[in-house]
Amino acid sequence: MKYSIDITLNNNSFTFTFGLNERPPWGLALLYSLQWVLLLFPALITSVSLCSRAFGLTPHERILFSELTFLSAGFFTFVQSLWGHGYPILEGPAMAHLLTMLLLAPLGIKPVQFGMIVGGICLSVVSLFGGVSFLRRLFSRNIVVVVLMLVAFAFVPYLAKNMAGYTRGGASVTFSPWVNFSLSVIIVLFTIMFSVFFKGFWKTLSMLAGICFGSAIYWLAGLVQFAPLTDAGFFAIPSLWTSPFPEFSLVAALSCAVAYVAVVVNLMGSVVGVAYVVSDSEDRLNGALKRCLVINGLSGIVCGFLGIVGIVSYSISPGVILLQRVASRYVLTVCGALVVMMGLFPKLSGLCASIPSSVVSSVLCVALGSQIGAALRMIKERPFSQDDALVVGLSVILGTIVSVIPDYVMVGLPDYLKLFLKNGLAFGTFVAIFLEHVVFRIKAEN
Repeated sequence: MKYSIDITLNNNSFTFTFGLNERPPWGLALLYSLQWVLLLFPALITSVSLCSRAFGLTPHERILFSELTFLSAGFFTFVQSLWGHGYPILEGPAMAHLLTMLLLAPLGIKPVQFGMIVGGICLSVVSLFGGVSFLRRLFSRNIVVVVLMLVAFAFVPYLAKNMAGYTRGGASVTFSPWVNFSLSVIIVLFTIMFSVFFKGFWKTLSMLAGICFGSAIYWLAGLVQFAPLTDAGFFAIPSLWTSPFPEFSLVAALSCAVAYVAVVVNLMGSVVGVAYVVSDSEDRLNGALKRCLVINGLSGIVCGFLGIVGIVSYSISPGVILLQRVASRYVLTVCGALVVMMGLFPKLSGLCASIPSSVVSSVLCVALGSQIGAALRMIKERPFSQDDALVVGLSVILGTIVSVIPDYVMVGLPDYLKLFLKNGLAFGTFVAIFLEHVVFRIKAEN
C-alpha cells in the first residue's frame, strides 16, 4: 500500500496518501467515503425539509422527495467522479436552486420543473459549443482564491448557529448555548490534533474520528435522537411524487436562469479549486470543465422531471481533501454509491440523521479552515500586487456581508435579484470578476 505521494504545482506541494487516479483498497475507500457522506447529509435533509413545507407535501410525498433527492445526489456524484470532471468533488442540492424553488413555490411545482429543465438544456448546449473556454478565462488565480475563501466565510452563519445549539424538529434538545459551543470547539480541537499527531493511514481518518468523538459526547449526555433510525424502513423503491410533465412559465424560466448562473459560478470555482489542490494539468482541467458542465446541465433536466432540487459540485471539497489527505476520485465514486443506497435503504439515511448537526458542523469547520490555508498558499505562488490584494479583499468582504445581511434589507426587491443577493459566493465571485477583468483591465490599458 502506498502511503505518501507528492504532487507539486508551481513550487507548491501537498502530500496525499492516495493520488487522484489511485484506487484505495475497498475497506479504506468505504471509510473515506463515509466521511464525505456525513458532510453531504445535512444539505440533503435541509433541501427536503424546506421544500416539503413550501410545497405542502404529505408525509408520503416527503418520503418520496427525500428518496429521489438521495438517489439523484448519489448518482451524479458517481457519474461525475468517473466520467464527468473526474475529481474528488461532492455533488449535492444547490443552494441557488433551492432558493429558486422556495421563491417559485406559490406557482406550484410544474412551472418550477419547466424552468429547471429549460435551464439544464441551455447549460448543456452552451457547454458543448465553446462556452467553457470563455468561462475558464474568467477564473484567474485571484478569482479562485476568492472562491476558496468565500466558501469558508459564507458558511459562518450556518456553522455558528449549529455549533452554538443543536436542535431537531424545532424543539431544543441541547446544552446551554455556551456549553454547546464549548463542546463544538473541543470537537474541532480533537479533530485537528488527530490530524496533526497521527500519521499515515490514521491521519486520513481525522474527520471520521471527530464525528465519532463528538457523537459519543452527545450520546453519553442522552442527546442523540434515534427516532430517524428506528422509524425508517429497510428497503424502498421510490416512485415520482409529482407528474413529470412541466407547465410553461416565463417567470420560472427567467428565475431558474439566474439560479443557473450562480450554479455555474459555484461549479467552476469548485472544480478549479480542487484542480489546484491536486495539482492537475491545465489541459485536463479544460476537458474536465466541459464534461462537468454538460453533465450538470443533464442533472438539472433530470431533477426538473423528478421535481427535486438541482445538483451542483460542492465548494467545500478542497478543504475536505486537504484535511483527509486523500485525493482519490474513486473515494467519491464509493460515496455516490453509498448515497444511492441511502435512497433505497432508508435505515442507512436514518442512521446518519441521528448524528447531531453541531458535530458535523464542527468537523466541517476544520475542513474549511484547511481550505482557507490552501487559498493563502495559492497567493504565495506568485507576486501579489496591491491591485490583486484589492480584488481579493474587497470581493471576500462583500461576499461575506451578503451572506449575513438581514432579510428585511431585501424587502421589495424582485425575486430574481433576491436570488443573486442571498448567495454570498455568487455575489463575491461576480465582484471579483468585475474588478479583475473590467476595472483593472481598463486601468492597465490606460
